Amino acid sequence: MSKLRFLLFPFSFIYGFVTLFRNKLFDWGIFKVYEIPVKSICVGNLSVGGTGKSPMVIKLVEEFHSQKNIVVLSRGYGRKTKGFLWVESSGRTEDVGDEPLQVKLRFKEKIVVAVCEDRVKGVKKILEEYPHTDLIILDDAYQHRWVKAGFTILLTSFSSNPESSIASFIAI
Repeated sequence: MSKLRFLLFPFSFIYGFVTLFRNKLFDWGIFKVYEIPVKSICVGNLSVGGTGKSPMVIKLVEEFHSQKNIVVLSRGYGRKTKGFLWVESSGRTEDVGDEPLQVKLRFKEKIVVAVCEDRVKGVKKILEEYPHTDLIILDDAYQHRWVKAGFTILLTSFSSNPESSIASFIAI
């Protein structure tokens, strides 16, 4: 593993530079950010998998579904389709991804669930077809700077060593 790490080390600088440059384009206003015009919550993480994003999304839906018209928007990781799709209870994981389907099956017709890798396009389609939406929950959208949610929940891996973990839950 150390040889691979050594070989890939120079590429980390290239990746870091490209990411820094892209973020500066957003900071300078060259890349425009779409602010979601309704209440919205983004659930994201700092590490790959295992931080509890899906359980957090489910908890948020449980908290708000009785008083709000909620739509959950996910990328639909693992699906074999592209573009915007509504998630139906009869859907297949190959088409919409396993986590969006899990959310839909849990709440059935109480909420609307959609998948789209382009978050701006997804939000606009939701608001076009469901103009009375009160709350959009964005699953795994923390790194997507093209869209700005009203509230962000950032999850990290929990560690019993406080020096190696920022926190198990941070709200921004």
